[in-house]
Amino acid sequence: MVNKSTIFEERRVRLKQSSQVDISGINKYLSLIREELKPEIEVNNGKIICVLQGIVGSPSNEFVQINRFPDLYTYQQMQNILNNKGASLLQSKETRLFKSITSRPKDPLPIEDHRPIYSDRRFFLRNYDVEKCADLSENLIWPLYEAWGVRVLGLFTTLLTNDIQEVIMFAGYNSIAQWEETRNIGFAARPKKISQMIWNEGKKAVIKRAELTLRSTVSLMKAIYLTKN
Repeated sequence: MVNKSTIFEERRVRLKQSSQVDISGINKYLSLIREELKPEIEVNNGKIICVLQGIVGSPSNEFVQINRFPDLYTYQQMQNILNNKGASLLQSKETRLFKSITSRPKDPLPIEDHRPIYSDRRFFLRNYDVEKCADLSENLIWPLYEAWGVRVLGLFTTLLTNDIQEVIMFAGYNSIAQWEETRNIGFAARPKKISQMIWNEGKKAVIKRAELTLRSTVSLMKAIYLTKN
């Protein structure tokens, strides 16, 4: 279970790029994360949960990094360090603070949960439906998708509460083809590896969550693993 004081930071950046085939800035940015940002975050009791690079719906020079901090004070103490590193590589940067609304992310994330492709999905709900969305997702929908081989990283919402609340989910897939297959659950035949009960309950919950959702967006991103463990 995630501690209630835990803060998650989303850092979404676009790198300067002279052309679509220019990857020098990408290589420099990833080296910066591995060699400077990751050690600084970890020495201050934080952790990088994931680094994702845009492939579908986001350009390849866009990166999303999710950081975990034990509390708001630690996050605030880290900002001068994080904001001053690599600024010359960036075309734009946006940071937002999230809280987890389920027991995920796992800590540590097991290697068997690593996936090469992640969906970055944004749901927009009435704020009084957020808890119901979290319950449907964690207890009925995720068991279905994880029996299918998907691995859900986590479900988050913004710290600020609004009438229309944004809920953010990151889920890992073995391939873009697997993501496409699981998107058509209403028309898909049940895979043999998924029990009839999990299939039926999960499908009903997917429909219920869709009824709560005012709108949603999704993009696909490539996972960048900073270490082998």
